[in-house]
Amino acid sequence: GTILAVLLLMTGIGFFLAYKDREDLFQKWNESKYYFIAIELLALGLFTAAVLIRSGNPDLWHPWKGGERPMDFSYFNAVIKSTTFPPYDPWFAGGYINYYYFGFVFVGVLTKFLGIMPSLAYNLILPTLFMMIGLGGFTVVWNLLGGDSKKDRLRDLPFLGGIAGVLGLGVFGNLGVMRMAFQGIQRLASGGINVVDGNFFQRFKWTILGLLRLFQTPTLHYRLDEWYWNPSRVIGAEHGGPITEFPFFTFLYGDPHAHLIALPLTLLALAWVVSIIKSIRSGKFAQTGTHLRLATALFGALAVGVLRPTNTWDFYPYLVLGAASLLYSWWREREGEGYKW
Repeated sequence: GTILAVLLLMTGIGFFLAYKDREDLFQKWNESKYYFIAIELLALGLFTAAVLIRSGNPDLWHPWKGGERPMDFSYFNAVIKSTTFPPYDPWFAGGYINYYYFGFVFVGVLTKFLGIMPSLAYNLILPTLFMMIGLGGFTVVWNLLGGDSKKDRLRDLPFLGGIAGVLGLGVFGNLGVMRMAFQGIQRLASGGINVVDGNFFQRFKWTILGLLRLFQTPTLHYRLDEWYWNPSRVIGAEHGGPITEFPFFTFLYGDPHAHLIALPLTLLALAWVVSIIKSIRSGKFAQTGTHLRLATALFGALAVGVLRPTNTWDFYPYLVLGAASLLYSWWREREGEGYKW
């Protein structure tokens, strides 16, 4: 009931604002309706693609590597079932979750409201996050390329750049697969020697010989799972290096960790920073009233602050970035037309 009341309140505010600006909205629709339709189709396409991936392997455990789905699923259930917060710890009777768990609250609201089984919701949450990350990446790049200052055509640079933002953020990885292919070619000629330990001239020789042998072998001798697992440990994996999971790996592996759930929120904070900078540079920010400026600052504080309970390590860099954008706006306004706050 509480969730329904909040949704109705948000819907009512939305209808009120839409009615208030109905003329501008109708004009914008007439100018850019194909753009809006394209964005909705993009969202649907991202969600559908991720659903198809999850339907290919919907189990909440991994057949031979184990994975961390049981941990994520247990935390998710604990957040949904808890009557008080912090939620109870499913791994320690009588304890509570000593972890940044707000992301599971974030994705658990609709689950609880719709009344669907958590096991089914798990495989719908991942596609939803994938869609939100894709749209967030599109929004940031589109605005950086000046998409809001011209008519929205699907062949314009901002739109194409936005699509590149979707691919770069949500689909492409960290080029670890390309490195695997390159090292795989060298391994064909290294005679069992670890190619990472070879010097420059050895690697050059192995590359040339490996390219010649590539036409005689049907495989680079990688296991199937290595093609997606190795790029997630691309820095010094053989020496226990850091984890370098990229968004698409996490979607593919099916782990809704805190760092994944926080990504749409980090993009929201980043979009807020971009809006501040662009408003200052265009002079629009100086024309707004004090109440709108205060609302803008409070919205940014909420967007950045919510990262602390969602994924704590994202909070600090975006706090610095948000503060820098506000200081920049203050400096530009002071230099231009005088400080008005």
